[in-house]
Amino acid sequence: MMAKKITVALVLAAFLFASGGEALAAAYPVDVWIPYWKKEAGIAEATPNLTPIWRVHPFAYEVQPDGTLVDTWNMDEIATDDFFLDVRAAKAKVVPTIAWHDGAEIMAVLSSSTARAEHISVIMAHVDTYKFNGVDINYEGKPAESNPYFTLFLKELSTKLKGKKKILSCTIEPRTPLASRFAVIPTSTEYANDYKAINKYCDEVNIMAYDQRNVDILLNAKKGKTGYYMPVADKEWVEKVIKETVKTISAKKIRLGVATFGYEYEVTPVAPTNGTSTISSSTLLEIIPIPSGGIVWGNNRYTKLRSLTYKDFQALSLGFDGTRARNSAGEFGATYRVGASQRYAVMSDSMAIAQKVGLAKKYGLKGVAVWSITGENDPNLWKVLK
Repeated sequence: MMAKKITVALVLAAFLFASGGEALAAAYPVDVWIPYWKKEAGIAEATPNLTPIWRVHPFAYEVQPDGTLVDTWNMDEIATDDFFLDVRAAKAKVVPTIAWHDGAEIMAVLSSSTARAEHISVIMAHVDTYKFNGVDINYEGKPAESNPYFTLFLKELSTKLKGKKKILSCTIEPRTPLASRFAVIPTSTEYANDYKAINKYCDEVNIMAYDQRNVDILLNAKKGKTGYYMPVADKEWVEKVIKETVKTISAKKIRLGVATFGYEYEVTPVAPTNGTSTISSSTLLEIIPIPSGGIVWGNNRYTKLRSLTYKDFQALSLGFDGTRARNSAGEFGATYRVGASQRYAVMSDSMAIAQKVGLAKKYGLKGVAVWSITGENDPNLWKVLK
């Protein structure tokens, strides 16, 4: 019996090694995005912390109106080659992100069979040239009318990638339950993302479970009447997003997107609002954009001044007289004044991220995906991820 156990163990070990070391990585998978504008600092932060990482997503490519790609990462740099060698030596995979945020351009290219095929050919050429392990598609702001064409794009790209044993990763917006978005639920709704198709064609799905802001009217009413409430990602909202997503996308494909950033707002008093959603159309955006005049909720208008890194938040909250505390969303919040202006800053720090990691494990998700690694994060981040 003992000999059989040893033999089985050796066979299993050989299988894991032959499969590219996937199962030899960290016990709980972590993906990380490194944005091109913080490339050097991001590489410096990620390199000594490769142990928990399964996928590195260089936020590397932007799409031109005609569907061609711009390499913002500079893939031919020696520093890039060295980093990718380190990543692969750690048994992780390089799956660069292709980002496109112009809905009209996306619609124009993907709705044309010829332009769509050319776009896919361009993507595959980069995969072949740089020997990527796959690609991560992050096409945001799509109109609902693009739904069937985006599905065709994923189907056709998936076929090409599978033929080369490559990964199709899809990064998509979070979906809030309709009952948490509308006081009166619309009789019909349309989404740009077909979750069933995404489940079918995407090997891995990163849910961007952040930038919640005021999208959840039930949580707004519960938490926003007695204090400032404009979260990056409230744990309660994230749990709703997970429950909504796993109805149609397999938990075993999902990596929960977690944020390492925050925001600074100017807060000004206004007449109270009734708390209904800022979107009334049956065609739904997955994330509500912040209008130029700011967001009005409760008795306040929140005008976003800028995004914050953890270092930014520390400098702000310690540089002014005010209050710093864990807020009702589980994030770090700070209130202070700058001259006559009332300010509110909120940060998704390591403690907030730890809560989200716990939720990902609770619901059996494949792992977490971190936006982003910039060299300016909470120093306790990697303790949480490891």
